[in-house]
Amino acid sequence: MKQFKDLVSCSVLMVLMLSGLVATTLPVNANELAAPVARAVHRANQLSVDDKLDEALTLLEGLQPSRRYDQAYVQHLLGIFYWRTEQPEQALASWKLAVEASVLEGATLQQALQNLADVSLNSGDFAEAQARYQSLLDWQGEPEPTQQQRASWQLRLTQAFYQQEQWQQLLGSVDAYEVMVDSPETSALNMRLNAQIQLSDWNGALKTTQRLLARHLDQAVWWQQQTSLYLRLEQPKAALASLQQMERAGHTLSEQELRSLSQLYANQRIPEQAAKVLARLPEADSDIELIVSQARYWQQAREWDKALAFWQRASDKDASYAWNYGRLLAQQNHHQLALAALERLPEPTAEQLLAKVQVLFRLEHFKSAKEVAEQAHRLKPSDSSASWLQYLSSLGH
Repeated sequence: MKQFKDLVSCSVLMVLMLSGLVATTLPVNANELAAPVARAVHRANQLSVDDKLDEALTLLEGLQPSRRYDQAYVQHLLGIFYWRTEQPEQALASWKLAVEASVLEGATLQQALQNLADVSLNSGDFAEAQARYQSLLDWQGEPEPTQQQRASWQLRLTQAFYQQEQWQQLLGSVDAYEVMVDSPETSALNMRLNAQIQLSDWNGALKTTQRLLARHLDQAVWWQQQTSLYLRLEQPKAALASLQQMERAGHTLSEQELRSLSQLYANQRIPEQAAKVLARLPEADSDIELIVSQARYWQQAREWDKALAFWQRASDKDASYAWNYGRLLAQQNHHQLALAALERLPEPTAEQLLAKVQVLFRLEHFKSAKEVAEQAHRLKPSDSSASWLQYLSSLGH
């Protein structure tokens, strides 16, 4: 599941960055500030407008306000400037001081909370981010958050749950997020899917995968995930259809997917297609296991000539498969070829010797047939070997 976690983490954080990770609108009204602090803040704002952020920082860092509100307000403004000068750790520390002073109100507090939450999420302090986003979502009063703001906070809260692997809370959060938007971000669906998989909610995971697949038919990962979930849910027919549709959508199936497709055809009693799929594998003509599987599938499909060709190839590689080859030759009344194949068995069993007896009998080699029957009876006495001996003896050979 690591690939999904990496995908989710990357996509959500990218959303945060592109949407403006930190609100950097500078405070305009500072009517509650002490006069000296208000003048310094006004001057710092002016310096920032002129792109003199270092001077603005120096000015604010030199302030030593005595009132708690002034201290919190300055820390809030310092956080903005630290962020804009790419000093995220200092920005985080300043916003934390500003919020925890518990004296900021209204838009200033809302902005400080959002900034603190965003940077905490981006820096890996997910518990802090979770607490701050929840505070924003619980916001009462002015300014009233827009639906877009609430949806953004809910999505980021979902990300905090995701990073802490709090799967049940994540599902509740992403449910709330989806109520707020017309169409959820792909990252939200990614997180929902991962949580459902972690909670072994396979039916839910399948529904979410299908939502992702509807958006991204060009991405093989969602076809693969859908197929995997169908198999886990023991729906082989649906898994087969998924792989077929994946290929029709233009995706090249991997070797493992081709093997799965072949097995699914076989399970659905379509051996001809199972054999044809195996033939597409690079090792189809050289790997003994693949050759044997193709032979069996063609035999199940009653394609005798093709089955014989593959059994012959298998027996050439491994003499033990001369038994399969010889038996099918005998069934198809190719007795001379069957005898040659059975002669190749290095240590034939009693059953295989009796099959050879039958072939010799059909070829009217009665004396040889009796000798082989005696050999089979010595190896493992049975009613079959005894019957053959009795019958062949009655023929006078």
